[in-house]
Amino acid sequence: LLPSSPITSDFLPGEPVARDPRLVSICVGAGHPLKVVPPDTLAKVGAELCEQSYDVVYLGGEGDSFRAPFGTADLVGKTTIAESVDWIRKSAVHIAGDTGTGHIAAALGTPLVTIWGNMPLDRFRPYTESVSILNRDGNPANVPPSEIVSATLERMA
Repeated sequence: LLPSSPITSDFLPGEPVARDPRLVSICVGAGHPLKVVPPDTLAKVGAELCEQSYDVVYLGGEGDSFRAPFGTADLVGKTTIAESVDWIRKSAVHIAGDTGTGHIAAALGTPLVTIWGNMPLDRFRPYTESVSILNRDGNPANVPPSEIVSATLERMA
């Protein structure tokens, strides 16, 4: 049985910090091709949030290919897991596909916008009430950047 109420964790790396109300972290990778949000989509999301004066940090692994838009911070492949956890911890909102950093955000209590892939949502969703789940037929490529930006701004409120 899976828990039906949110669980937060104080055993993840790093120290509790105040969230930066202008910081959005975005994970660019995923462990399966059917979970990957198109890089162009995430670049458009970051550019739009940057234009609205938000600080945007992109996170991902060494194998993730990504070109961050001007004005954003590209930390893809440049941070340890512990450092990525710290970025997620201090973010006002974290944006991720159906991947581990979304679950980390849920465990930390960081508001989350997740663009869902092909996994069963009722079984694998991040367990937090502070989440916006965007799902268009199990294909992240079907979710437009404008919808991700709107969900992120709603989570900021």
